[in-house]
Amino acid sequence: MKLLYKIPVPAIIFLLCIATRLPLLTDPGLMLDGDECVVALMAKHAYLGKELPVYFWGQNYGFSLIEVLFILPFYAVMGINTLAVKLAMLCFWGLGVAFLYKAMLQINRRHKVLALLFALIIILCPAWVNWSIKARGGYLTSFTLSSVVLYLLFYQRRINEYIRFAAIGLLVCLVYESQPFWLAGLLPLLLFRIVERGSWRPALACMAASVVVWMLLLVAKTGVTEIYGIHPPAMTMDVIKAAIIRFPEYVYKSLQGNYIFAWHQDTNSYYTSFAKIFTVLIFLTGLLGLLHLLFNRKGFGLFIAATLFIPLVVGYSMLTETMEGRYMLPLTGYTLLAVYIYMNRLNLSVPVHLGATYLVIAAAIATLMYPMRTQTMYHRQALEESLEYLNKQGVRYVYATDCMLPWEVMFYSDEKILGRMFYFPGRYPVYDTMVDRALCGGEKTAVIGYWRAYAGLELDTIDRETQYFISTNPTKEVLEKAFQFPLGE
Repeated sequence: MKLLYKIPVPAIIFLLCIATRLPLLTDPGLMLDGDECVVALMAKHAYLGKELPVYFWGQNYGFSLIEVLFILPFYAVMGINTLAVKLAMLCFWGLGVAFLYKAMLQINRRHKVLALLFALIIILCPAWVNWSIKARGGYLTSFTLSSVVLYLLFYQRRINEYIRFAAIGLLVCLVYESQPFWLAGLLPLLLFRIVERGSWRPALACMAASVVVWMLLLVAKTGVTEIYGIHPPAMTMDVIKAAIIRFPEYVYKSLQGNYIFAWHQDTNSYYTSFAKIFTVLIFLTGLLGLLHLLFNRKGFGLFIAATLFIPLVVGYSMLTETMEGRYMLPLTGYTLLAVYIYMNRLNLSVPVHLGATYLVIAAAIATLMYPMRTQTMYHRQALEESLEYLNKQGVRYVYATDCMLPWEVMFYSDEKILGRMFYFPGRYPVYDTMVDRALCGGEKTAVIGYWRAYAGLELDTIDRETQYFISTNPTKEVLEKAFQFPLGE
């Protein structure tokens, strides 16, 4: 066991992140989904010196600059391709896991083995199997930066407090601008540490840094075409009650990791068992936090603060009418962090070590014997064949009957074929305009979509239909039934 203290464990954790994803990375059908293609194209434009995107195209949230910059060296070495994007995101995520481990050690170095086991649980957790390699505009940024914030928050060595809290404020602002769900766990711990210190001066440095970064990012949002925003349902008592009742199911589905937006499908017994155990762990952790808050707060303040993310996650889960698993991603790390903090007060290391070891073994078996194969609508070979057909037909502009598809078309055609979706303006208005001008100018265009997903269009002919259909030379009159066009065009 002493040898463990001499090994650079964060480096081992990082390498394990890479090794456990090799089955996914070497899959011949590995493909970016539409949103990932957006980030990949943003990085491509930055790599070619065309522009430096800061936010996910079409949004004034989803800070993506760090993910874009992280992809650039992989493009330089590997070329602009799927594997470069996936590997860049995996390395970025691996840094987040390593920092989460280091943050646990700052809290208590006596439980180094437990911190390692918890890091392995994160690595092998089904919820992160696919998300660890996804470039989805801010999710991995929030995970990794929040891990760095936790490390700084509990940092034990001497460092200028104003600099430390200014750095924390900067990062917290970036987490908020990326995907704010991770703040549910960060803010209670940050507030507790500030109150615990008894001085508000570092807090002022934290707030000042956040305000400065936020104001700079406001400039970056100038002129952004926002087509997607958050539109929560009206907060009635029925909505609140339904959200609370569905929450256990919401957590269970998200922990399996096998979903696309609101669609979900159960996986094998290993993944479902892991999801059930972890769901119970989350609610037991929340219950312990509540009991200590009500009956035994002395000495458990940090643990209570660490469990406040659970009611906060329940709260923000009410903002969506459907259960979309990605919004529950913060639960995994914050739950394990809260359990780790609890170990500071109780001598339960043996049963906790055994429980954590069991979860690690079960998850490792699941990962190695049954690699996650999410059922999706995306088919790499079929898409490439469709793009080849469009090239042979001389089609350079397409109308896609799915919001994700035009980005797949543009990335995998190396932007030789430009596409747009239903709305105008879309995420990247320049390309929307170019597609419409081609149609109005009499150039050859086509409609492309997933199998039989015609979006109500009365197409005269279907030139090709596999997993994707193609209909060439649509008229504007036909397209207007599903696509928006700018006024006067």
